[in-house]
Amino acid sequence: MRQWLFLLIVLWVLPLTASGAPQTALDSVRVCPAGPADAGPPSFTGPDCETMSFWAADPQNREIWIEIRLTMTAEDLSGARPLGVYVSARASTELYLNGVKLGANGRPGGSAAAEIPGRIDAAFFAPRDLFRAGENTIALRASAHHGLLRLTAPMQWVSVHAYGDPTQAVLAAYWPVLPVFACFVIGVAVFGVSAWRGPARRLSAATAAMAGFAGAQLAAETLRGVTGYAYPLHDYRLIAILLCAAGFGLSLLAHVLVRFGVERRAAAALITGSVLAMIAAAALSRGFDAMTASILSAAAAIAAAICIWRAAAGRRPGWLYAAGLGAAAILPWLTGSAFLNGWFYYLAGGLVLALVVEQSFAFARERQRRLKEERRAHVLDAALARARQAAQPQKIQFVSAGRVIYAPANEITRLNAAGDYVEVCFEDGRTVLYNGPLAALEESLPETFIRVHRSHIVNADFVQSLERDPGGAGRLYLAGGAAIPVSRRIMPAVRSALADGAV
Repeated sequence: MRQWLFLLIVLWVLPLTASGAPQTALDSVRVCPAGPADAGPPSFTGPDCETMSFWAADPQNREIWIEIRLTMTAEDLSGARPLGVYVSARASTELYLNGVKLGANGRPGGSAAAEIPGRIDAAFFAPRDLFRAGENTIALRASAHHGLLRLTAPMQWVSVHAYGDPTQAVLAAYWPVLPVFACFVIGVAVFGVSAWRGPARRLSAATAAMAGFAGAQLAAETLRGVTGYAYPLHDYRLIAILLCAAGFGLSLLAHVLVRFGVERRAAAALITGSVLAMIAAAALSRGFDAMTASILSAAAAIAAAICIWRAAAGRRPGWLYAAGLGAAAILPWLTGSAFLNGWFYYLAGGLVLALVVEQSFAFARERQRRLKEERRAHVLDAALARARQAAQPQKIQFVSAGRVIYAPANEITRLNAAGDYVEVCFEDGRTVLYNGPLAALEESLPETFIRVHRSHIVNADFVQSLERDPGGAGRLYLAGGAAIPVSRRIMPAVRSALADGAV
């Protein structure tokens, strides 16, 4: 429940932003063919000129003129900051404002040899005195002879804003979604390590791939705001986004198939069918954005159907997954272009983050389980050591006053460091001086002996009580009344050992 609640919070709390800058009338522009003899914009009244939307204008493999009308108010012209005309297009462009040439982005031409590719996003400085209150005319000369793909809408946007770096303006649109990139990096790291050496390797590998593809798609998406690349590179960026979306969709399906226990033969058939369905969805779409959204929507819908199937079979609870994935399948058609610019990354990032949290809890539970098992094994080993000690007491070798002494370990109560010697104290009250350091003797002692202080080792079989001082140190009281100091540093280990019965 925490997973999808988190997603809903992300979806409804993070709003889309809108700009209040003056907007151009892009729904109805005039488009005319251009020629090498054109020294400036045409009259746009000729018989070969057409009226269409800006996005329908197509400069691919030809050279055209586009006339755009812009209405400015006195308030728009009253600011102090310089203005710029921003053009986003997969084309080389040349721009005129009210008949005055503002500059060129690359060099439009009638052929690939005549054209110099411009950048995908350009800003043309526009002096304020060129604008007038009321209607203004922007004439745009454009050509695109160096594209790898034929796009349905190579002309993307024209607007007027305060002049600045166009890449910064593009990057500003991606700022709300950039923090989600950290979720993908964390997901790749956590599930990558788990896939390498964790117990659920297939599930972790699918989840790591899901996070990796989403992160790569976000990186490709925001590349436009990081560097002002030439427009031919835009086609490769679109292909990368499309492939990452397909990779994410397949990884999501693999995650669902493994998580809900679909056996491998059925999973292989479902993956094959899903690939065909995603290809068909892309083929029926118009434009790369629509193709990408269709692939993601198809993958989410198929994953939701699998969850419903498994939930109906009663093997695993999949209704929650089905509800979330079903909503994700519908969202592209409700949000339009905003889906790929934001909503998809919020969804994917929220899912990956929720899975990371779930994995963290699972790791914590597994660690506690292993600690308990190790503690039980240690207790068992200690009990076996006691049993062996009782059946056949281990004898400790001492060198005292030039003689070698062998003493049963179960008769020794404690050992105290005394300069270059060690006092070996026995149950019957005897004390023998051992020639050598306490550390050397410690290695030969059985597990029933525990070091409680830098200068003291005791046999736990003779411990009667442990007393802790307010400062953290304490004392052990042995049978016979001896009080042995316990250092503050060692106190936690002594208390744990005595409480668990490990010694």
